[in-house]
Amino acid sequence: MLASAITRPPGPAVGRGPIIPGIDPERIVRLTVDQYAAMIPAGVIAEGAPIELVNGVMRWKNRAAAGEPIKTIGKRHAATVIRLHTLLTLLLQDVDCFVQSQSPVSLSEIDEPEPDVCVVSGSIDDERERHPTPDELVVVIEVADSSVADDRSEKLQAYAAAGVSHYWIVNLVAQQIEVYQGPDVDAAQYATRVDYKDGETISISEAIRKAVLRGKSIFEGWLKIGRS
Repeated sequence: MLASAITRPPGPAVGRGPIIPGIDPERIVRLTVDQYAAMIPAGVIAEGAPIELVNGVMRWKNRAAAGEPIKTIGKRHAATVIRLHTLLTLLLQDVDCFVQSQSPVSLSEIDEPEPDVCVVSGSIDDERERHPTPDELVVVIEVADSSVADDRSEKLQAYAAAGVSHYWIVNLVAQQIEVYQGPDVDAAQYATRVDYKDGETISISEAIRKAVLRGKSIFEGWLKIGRS
């Protein structure tokens, strides 16, 4: 079963370009989500391993601080994810959506990343049999320390190609939140990027009314939150 899953061609799924610099993308054998999933019960990949599928390629999740081994979780990264999840949950508790952290989202046949935080429309009970899909993703957030370049390229392209309307990069290096909107599905890019510093207000989405996140300070303390 595993052999057939791996050797069976991915079909019409086509990658977005070279995920490995210097290698012709046509030479890369990309996995589908189903092929990747078949490796877990077969014991090829351990259940819960920090691996995600992006552009048909399995990758270690990068949550490390600069200079740390790739499999480590940086202290700033971990603290920021917890803060975001906690505060967004408090802010949105009476809205028809929920917050999930570091769990899969199903973007395409070859993309199943695990964003650090995302806001999903609907009830958590809707996700018992499947992972959230692009039309349910209100905002997707990646917390970036050593992963800034990747989050601005491969990850951004995956979310834009899937039509995710709002994508944020919480840039721990520059101490800013980069907000991308207006996905161009064909180009796998976003039309706009706006950077927010401490004290500035970010609108999450019209989809969750006028909820706002007041960005002071995700970097040095707890975010202050408010509603308008």
